[in-house]
Amino acid sequence: MHSRARRGAALLFSVMAVMVVSILAAGFLQISLAVTRRLNSSADTAQALNLAEAGLAEAYTGLAQARTGNVGSEAAPAVFGSGLLWVEATEHASGLVELECTAMYGTGRATLGLVCEPVGLGIGSLGFFISDSVRLNPDVRLDSYDSSQGKYAGQVNTPLNNQGTVGSNNDISIAAGGLIFGDVVFGPMGKVDVASGAIVTGGTSARPELEIPPPIDVPDIALARALKYTSGTPMVVPPGEAGYQGVDIGKNTKLILKGPLTAVVGSLSLRIGAELVFDTTDGPIELFVTESLDLASSSVVSTTTQVTSDSLILVAAPAGKTVNFGAKSQFYGFIYAPEAEVHVAAQYELYGGLVCKALQLAAKGRLHYDLALGATLEAQIPVLHSWRVVDLPQALAARRIDPFKLLGFDPKLLLPPAESHHDQVLDVRYLEKNGGSASYFGSESDFDWSQVNELLYGVRDGTAFYLPEDYALRDTVANDPLVDLVGSSMTSKELRDALIAAAPVSVEALEAACLRDPPMNKGDLDSVLRIHQPLSDSVLSAAIGSASLDSSSLTNILLDHSPLSPDVLSAALNRNPPLSISDLTGLLIKQ
Repeated sequence: MHSRARRGAALLFSVMAVMVVSILAAGFLQISLAVTRRLNSSADTAQALNLAEAGLAEAYTGLAQARTGNVGSEAAPAVFGSGLLWVEATEHASGLVELECTAMYGTGRATLGLVCEPVGLGIGSLGFFISDSVRLNPDVRLDSYDSSQGKYAGQVNTPLNNQGTVGSNNDISIAAGGLIFGDVVFGPMGKVDVASGAIVTGGTSARPELEIPPPIDVPDIALARALKYTSGTPMVVPPGEAGYQGVDIGKNTKLILKGPLTAVVGSLSLRIGAELVFDTTDGPIELFVTESLDLASSSVVSTTTQVTSDSLILVAAPAGKTVNFGAKSQFYGFIYAPEAEVHVAAQYELYGGLVCKALQLAAKGRLHYDLALGATLEAQIPVLHSWRVVDLPQALAARRIDPFKLLGFDPKLLLPPAESHHDQVLDVRYLEKNGGSASYFGSESDFDWSQVNELLYGVRDGTAFYLPEDYALRDTVANDPLVDLVGSSMTSKELRDALIAAAPVSVEALEAACLRDPPMNKGDLDSVLRIHQPLSDSVLSAAIGSASLDSSSLTNILLDHSPLSPDVLSAALNRNPPLSISDLTGLLIKQ
């Protein structure tokens, strides 16, 4: 009996011992699982932080390439590794851009913020920009050059001459004979109207949103009383700071501004024969005009250097005010008048850039945009101001499950961050894998970057993001747009006026004009050839074969170039129909 009791007690103690061990084992298992979950959660959070940093880096790089900074979205995130992310970019009135990247990896969640300042794309990169609707009068020429690559004359009919930008927040209308060597970017709700006989060599597209030129911050400089200067001795404003309530430069009087100088003038006027000189030899000049500006048609404005960023005219006149650039000038500088209506005479030839509210450009006016005013690729890197850890959205922080299950996405259907930037209008010229040249204009999402072997030129939403320093020296060059102009449906007179306005034109364009079908009128072709003398042998040979010139007109041109080369003389002797006996005799006497 006692033996049986002892066996029962032993069994009870054994069961209790097993229960204690089981409870301890379960406890240790729970602790182990909790530690494992904590380690996994910590690892997932670290991975999410890494993903968030990678997303910010992608968006930051996008800003440097003229993208918006937005990468993916909560509705369509980007996939990276085994996680997903999206970046939201917010532009502030101060010019700063705030980037926030939310990343999810396993149970890990992280949101990081970064504040930076895109510094590369200043107001000078707009080219020629008019806030209101603009109508360009007949026979105007708007083109481009790069002052860092040399003078304008050496870049005519090169790719650098074909990258101008004419922009507006509204409609753009181009009259017959207008030559736009580059792109036309009209307002988001606007349209473009290119008349018959006008040429736009680049693309025409709508800007994604309104461009709001910033107001002018006029320096706080004390203003002296208004001055009317009529002395025969030039008036010199020395370097430093200067302010006048008004400056009226009288007949045949000269005003010299010497840089470095910051000058504030209420009203500025040049009378008949007056001259205004921007002397930037020793430094830049900023001229602020707060009321009115009137440069008479018989006055003269000049700059001592061709550095366009050194001569700035900033018109802070009240809204609706008209300013008049009627002087005779080859002005190398930038004109900024965001609230004014600007009148530019045909004889006021501007090398640089122009931003205004409204524009009246006279017929045959010429504006040459200096690409050096825009940003180079290296200068577009944003300035990093700060970064921070941002509170997670509660909806995402509450449920720590697989992010793809939480949001309902198939990772196989999501794009990587590099392909998730918000879509923009792309305009590129490039060399293909096979060495051929090609171009594309349209949505970037539809473009296959893998076909690009070498990028020559790139624009997103009207903003250039790539322009190599040696671009002007490349073997691959754009077709001469004036050759296409000769082959257009323009009348002989319209073509004559366009070729004279575009002078000097290329040899190819002159040859095409000589051999045009239908031919130009005799007088029109003769005028074009004479303004381009002396002519090359190839142009003279084309003139000999032209159906436009009669025996007398052709002989006069050949006499001007005598003695002729053997090839040209042979072509003249064998012309069909032949030269008249008297014309041929006179030509041979000259040889």
